[in-house]
Amino acid sequence: MNKAVTAIILFCSLLFGAEEGALSWNFKDEVELKKDQTARYQIAIDNKLYTLDFRWTLFINDGLVMLYKLEKFPYQNILYKDHKLNSFKIVLKNRAENALYKPYALIVFKDFDAKTKKATLSLFIKDDKRSVQAERVLPKAN
Repeated sequence: MNKAVTAIILFCSLLFGAEEGALSWNFKDEVELKKDQTARYQIAIDNKLYTLDFRWTLFINDGLVMLYKLEKFPYQNILYKDHKLNSFKIVLKNRAENALYKPYALIVFKDFDAKTKKATLSLFIKDDKRSVQAERVLPKAN
């Protein structure tokens, strides 16, 4: 019985565990950044334009020190490749009428190339109630 339950849990985690598997994202993008190179996104929600900037400043002990700013408010996080520590969530807009459906962005640390000294990050944006328009401004998409 224990082996059957373990097998079912393992199968479900493989099926739905990927960040793209279980959710349908409104916006997805992957960006490769050098140290202190800024990624800037313009995000339109409910006819309001938000600017999200993020960059990394230090890679030490397998940790990527991230700085990000939504509108005027700066924040700092440290990301690792470990699944539990590889991402952070940013609430884009507070909807008091239904707090469960706040639009948010998820920044995921994918990889760090020690030779080129570039970090690969993914940005996912989700809003269950409305459509979200987003565009990468910096660095320009190829």
